[in-house]
Amino acid sequence: MPGFDARMISYLFAADTYANQLGVELLSVTDEELVVALDVEDRHLNFLGGGHGGMVFSLADCAFSLASNSAGPRAVAIDTHMVFTAAARSGNRLTAVGRELSRGRTL
Repeated sequence: MPGFDARMISYLFAADTYANQLGVELLSVTDEELVVALDVEDRHLNFLGGGHGGMVFSLADCAFSLASNSAGPRAVAIDTHMVFTAAARSGNRLTAVGRELSRGRTL
């Protein structure tokens, strides 16, 4: 299976105004994986003082969408699932890793 196209991923990431407004950073792209990160700030917290679930999911979705579309924009999510095991706090650095497990034209 071909590896990630770093130029395409950089292009897609630069065009993702939502991820950029959240403060997501594209850390690295190799043939096997891509890594995005976000430094949790007070603006990312919910009313209980923990990292907003939407912020955490958005970081994961950014990695997912970049990995899914690395060969060119073509993919959409069919199903996603996340388990929150601990609250993110202001000052934490969250990372998400995208890896392609398979590629095809069908589910």
